[in-house]
Amino acid sequence: MLQLMVVAIIPAILMALGIVELINQRIHKLDRVLPRICLMREFGALTLGGITGIVTAVVMLICAVATGIGELLYIWLMLAGGILCSIFAGLLFGHYKRREA
Repeated sequence: MLQLMVVAIIPAILMALGIVELINQRIHKLDRVLPRICLMREFGALTLGGITGIVTAVVMLICAVATGIGELLYIWLMLAGGILCSIFAGLLFGHYKRREA
């Protein structure tokens, strides 16, 4: 179970990278029109972080139930966070326009 908890850092890093890229674009006043490569890098990292968070949480939940571990709150929170990150990344992606460059 400890190995899975260490693997749970990967989605957090991906989500943080996507958020840092979005903030960086806001600082440079590129709020709504982004080059395609930047758009895919930012929202790809957020979406991938959410999806890997969901998968990791489900695997951890299955392992925890199989081994009889009673403390599952952090796993449920990770699952909820992964779902919310994926949903919000998809919703935000729809509001940004792609610029070919």
